[in-house]
Amino acid sequence: ARAAYARLRNPGGFRPLALEPTAVVTPIAPLADAATLGHTLLAYDVDGSPRYEYPALAYDLDYFPSMALRIVQRYLDVPWQDVVLSLGEGVAVGPLDVATDAQMRVLVDYLGPSGAFPGHSFSQVLRGEVPDEAFRGRIVLVGANALGTRDTFKSPFTAVLPGVERLATAVDAMLHGRQLRRPPVAPWIEVASMLLAAIAIALSVSRLSLAAAAIVTVALAATFVASAQIALARFGVWQASAVPAAALVMTFIPLSLYRYGLLDRERRRVRAAFRRYLSPQMVDRLVDDERPLELGGELRELSILFCDLQGFTALSERLGPADLTRVVNQFLGAATDAVLDYGGTVDKYVGDCIMAFWNAPVAQANHAELACRAALRIVDNIARLNDQWQREGTGLPHLRAGVGINTGACTVGNFGSSHRFDYSAIGDAVNVAARLESETRTRAFPILLGPQTAAGVPRFATLPLGSIRLKGRREALDVHALVGDERMREQASFRVLRENHTHSPLAADESREAADGLASRRVP
Repeated sequence: ARAAYARLRNPGGFRPLALEPTAVVTPIAPLADAATLGHTLLAYDVDGSPRYEYPALAYDLDYFPSMALRIVQRYLDVPWQDVVLSLGEGVAVGPLDVATDAQMRVLVDYLGPSGAFPGHSFSQVLRGEVPDEAFRGRIVLVGANALGTRDTFKSPFTAVLPGVERLATAVDAMLHGRQLRRPPVAPWIEVASMLLAAIAIALSVSRLSLAAAAIVTVALAATFVASAQIALARFGVWQASAVPAAALVMTFIPLSLYRYGLLDRERRRVRAAFRRYLSPQMVDRLVDDERPLELGGELRELSILFCDLQGFTALSERLGPADLTRVVNQFLGAATDAVLDYGGTVDKYVGDCIMAFWNAPVAQANHAELACRAALRIVDNIARLNDQWQREGTGLPHLRAGVGINTGACTVGNFGSSHRFDYSAIGDAVNVAARLESETRTRAFPILLGPQTAAGVPRFATLPLGSIRLKGRREALDVHALVGDERMREQASFRVLRENHTHSPLAADESREAADGLASRRVP
């Protein structure tokens, strides 16, 4: 009874512990009469760790101090009658306030693994090998520090912390006011933060890519962990971080699986379908556009390309169905690769003809240049295809293709019926491009350009062919031949060809031979 608190206040808010001692174990009578008594009871959390110190423990209508608090009281030389216990708030030891939670508990602020406090071997002390200055003015705790003893505890830094060091940690925290705190509103703040973070994850999963949503989730989890570390290190506040961080990850996983399995299935279908018509970059931008597909179009300036095999009718008569199919497929494959490599949109295949355009559905400022580069790549691809067949000895014929490119205003969009429609372009500029492709059959050059297209590629190697009245049109059109890109324009062979073409045009067959020679020396 002499060890119980003599002064007691109950300001309200006190919540008794669910665990209550059932008996008191005291020292033998001579030690009990001579000593200052304090309890050494510890309660363990579900994981077996002792996180709390109990400065006041209720038993038989009295409240008893812990040994750590009695050590602090003796060290400060405060009479026991002047120590005031405020239930649910803390203990006032003279000028020192030891704050507690509503259950009269103090979170222990562990300083580190074993060895955080200076220690000396008891045998060395008995032999007089430790100077008196090591103890003068200090609190001296005597205890066992050997493996295998029962007086060891877990800590955040080690699985085996001697009990005497744990007691020293509790005393040191009380003396220096380093008690960790967990405010009563902390659980509510953590739950609200988790809900807001879950909403942020849901929005990121629904609106961003899965990779970006994963980065958002990791960032939020890292924020929980970092804020908990800052609160603990700077303010002595315990904030839960492991459970919220794990909850965020467990929220992201099912949401991402749901999106990938169900919501992204339509995007993957659209991506797989349009990959055969558009370049990968354009497919990505088209898939990201959430506007529904509907009938109708918009007026936009396009560069349209038509490419067709020359002499296909005679070719069909000479080849069997299998060889003809192989020739057409490899030709269209070579042309399609060139179109997609330069960001074009494949509109349609009509027999051995391919139609493509640029500047739709995604805007491309240099669409005329891209179309011309694709045309040059088509000619190069067909030349390589012919060389390959010749090396392999397949007996397949030598292919020649004509390419017509025109730039102008067109209506581009979805055309068809409510049951089936295609993304295509219509307009006079499209018809001119088709007529230019047909005109290559009577011209020396395989690539012909309309006037706007030629104006859009001033750095390319082009030759003016004059005003030509295309089939089906009343007015003549200024047509240009495309010989090469800007590197070809700087070659001496092209300058010779341009000089001869300007002052003394070659015959058709000679011009064709000269153009073929330049094409064979074109840098891919």
